[in-house]
Amino acid sequence: MSNLRLIYTGLLLLTATIYSLAQPIKYKIHPDGTFDIIGSSVSLTHCYPAINNGSLKPLKIVITAKGSSKTIQYVLLDGIFELNFSYQKNAIVINPSLKGIKTKVDFVSILREAQTRGAQKIYRTATRIMGQGGMHNWPTDKTDLSSCGPLTGLVPDSGSTLVISTRDYTKYNAFTNVFPTNRHGGNKLIEVCIATEQLPVAELPTVYFTENESAFQAMQREASAVAQFMHVKNDKKQTYHWCSWYYSYYYLTEKMLSGYLTGFNTLTPRVPIQTVQIDAGYHPHVGDWLEPSEKFPGGIEPAVNEIIANNYKAGIWIGPYMIGNRSKTYLAHPDWILRNNDGNPVINMAMYGEGRLWGAMDEEIYTLDTSNPAVMDYLRTVFRTFRKMGITFFKTDFMLYGAEDSHKVKRHTPGKTSLQYQREFFDMIRQEIGPES
Repeated sequence: MSNLRLIYTGLLLLTATIYSLAQPIKYKIHPDGTFDIIGSSVSLTHCYPAINNGSLKPLKIVITAKGSSKTIQYVLLDGIFELNFSYQKNAIVINPSLKGIKTKVDFVSILREAQTRGAQKIYRTATRIMGQGGMHNWPTDKTDLSSCGPLTGLVPDSGSTLVISTRDYTKYNAFTNVFPTNRHGGNKLIEVCIATEQLPVAELPTVYFTENESAFQAMQREASAVAQFMHVKNDKKQTYHWCSWYYSYYYLTEKMLSGYLTGFNTLTPRVPIQTVQIDAGYHPHVGDWLEPSEKFPGGIEPAVNEIIANNYKAGIWIGPYMIGNRSKTYLAHPDWILRNNDGNPVINMAMYGEGRLWGAMDEEIYTLDTSNPAVMDYLRTVFRTFRKMGITFFKTDFMLYGAEDSHKVKRHTPGKTSLQYQREFFDMIRQEIGPES
């Protein structure tokens, strides 16, 4: 009897091991170069790549296999588009590459207008900072939610959510586009797209397909995989901070801040605020971050010292890419801003009426060009000065302004994607504010 129990237990363990190693998602490649991604509940069929929103017209298609990996080569008139398929830790992994392509490429679609089966909703991550993330019905006739960030969940009414993701955010912006059903005969079509910005392209970001029975856990686990891949700094505990914007907008003065600090110390029970953060309005113009204003006539350092003296960490708001057309910095350095290819400034905000944000007199808000070494030196000085004051909490806002598609603008030093310029800027900020901030 004991031997039978051992055999039975061994069979259970073997079954459990086989089940844990089972690949929940499969891929299938067809002779015509189309392929399917087949999940437990959601599948993508009739997948086919595209360049510049146009389906490929290959001279021939070569499919090769090596173990569980397969490669499709689409031999084009001026080069090769290659997709390599493999399995990795219960994920389908597609590695795309372009070889010998001479045409200027704006977009590379790993799959375009693939038919989605089983999904009823999308779990959307916002593109840049444009909001409306979370669970949404599949769009029917509007396109306002059709473009998703590079981490998207395809959610069935019941069963496992299929997640599409790129994990490498060092060079290319990626998007998942879901097409409204009313415009495509009721079909749920989807595209996975990488913006290449007309720069020479070889290796592209790997695309991952994973799934989980819980839509939330499916997204959470893939987000964790992205964080691990990108070496995200996430070892700091959450902190409870007070932000001046939601109480006094841009009207905050040094005297008002002193009043708030006095008031915080009289609260019973004491509110466990750890950081006091000065928001927008302390500057005479955006871009003149270190200049004194009538609200902070001695600059913000005395206010920072008072915050720290009251046993709080000091925080600051800054929109580092932003610069007002009446700012001292812009008037001294008009060559520092990003311009469209026609030579006109990239204008991200225009306020020609009486109501102007932050109470300043700037009619137009431009974008600093961080490919210009002089601009990087200036912003480095700003962050270094803030840190020397004792500021350790930085609310950096409107960071999407640095993500202008490189082929649509004139940069001081061209040759890189918008994301590469941003990563260099982010790295500079981290160097100046230190690991503890």
